[in-house]
Amino acid sequence: MSGRPMVFNYIADSAQAILSAFWLGQEAAPAITDVLFGQYNPSGKLPMSFPRSVGQVPIYYAHTNTGRPLTEEGRTGYVSAYIDSRNSPRYAFGHGLSYTRFELSDLQLNKISMAGNDSIIVKFKIRNTGKYKGEETVQLYLRDNVSSVVRPV
Repeated sequence: MSGRPMVFNYIADSAQAILSAFWLGQEAAPAITDVLFGQYNPSGKLPMSFPRSVGQVPIYYAHTNTGRPLTEEGRTGYVSAYIDSRNSPRYAFGHGLSYTRFELSDLQLNKISMAGNDSIIVKFKIRNTGKYKGEETVQLYLRDNVSSVVRPV
């Protein structure tokens, strides 16, 4: 339990799963017990990124793009990247585990580009392909690579 992202590489390298509960209320113990004993299938997603090392702090998904972005892990020459550690977070914003698996298919967009205040309608099918009941939060991230105003990644 914590109120912020933590660096816990030994545990992350050794454990099959990590339950990050943050600061919960008086019903925390029964809720955590239900998850640990399989009575409830976890479906939460991280609301922040967890760094690989304290040298990455602050690490967040909405950072301003650089003039030399990292395009490929391990290729660190003349780019904005660490040379002694992977540039990506240990656990990225939106990461989460479940006791089951979900499959998304038949992705459809009503158009392939947008401008200004346009919107795009996204349709897809989602199917639980695992053995257990579960819920999934589907996440969609968009980015304007050629914007007249610098936008967060």
